Amino acid sequence: MTFIRTSEWETHKVEIREKGPDGELRVLGRTGADGMSRDLSIKGVHVKKGGASLHKVDEGFVLKPNECVVLETREHITTGPQVLGFICSRASLASKGLIVSNLKVDPNYSDTLYITVFNAGTGSIPLEPGYPFCAVVFCQTDGECQGETRRPDPEGISDGWAEKLMKVRPYIVTGAVTFVISVFGSIVAMLVMG
Repeated sequence: MTFIRTSEWETHKVEIREKGPDGELRVLGRTGADGMSRDLSIKGVHVKKGGASLHKVDEGFVLKPNECVVLETREHITTGPQVLGFICSRASLASKGLIVSNLKVDPNYSDTLYITVFNAGTGSIPLEPGYPFCAVVFCQTDGECQGETRRPDPEGISDGWAEKLMKVRPYIVTGAVTFVISVFGSIVAMLVMG
């Protein structure tokens, strides 16, 4: 594997885009012709409270010592078929105790990233939307990867409609049975009283 300089990203089909005020994704400028990385910033903080599912916090969030959250990047990453990306901690935040999980960006990926961070320091760390918290570097692989990489959401890979229907099936069946019993009970009550 060979590292790809920012000036070579276009050749390798690497793009880092951000959603503008009109909702359109725009390619962000590169940070220097011989640069190797690009900082990624916070779009949202996803918190898991006491075993409950993750919920997004759009305003500022303070990460206390020994706490862990999932950060969604504001930037939209696209990689080519021979490109593998790696997420790195920023030294300024690592010195405060913010540990960024090891993460790779697969070839043919195209979406935002969800990155787990942990506060291993002794003080609280503010996490504000728009604040750069990690960096991404890209490498060229020896061969092409086939297929498209799906984006995992904070709770796992997003299901299609059929998988979602199967998950709620017990609730649908319970609701239907309850409805039938209540209608049947009402009809019986009307016949008995009437």
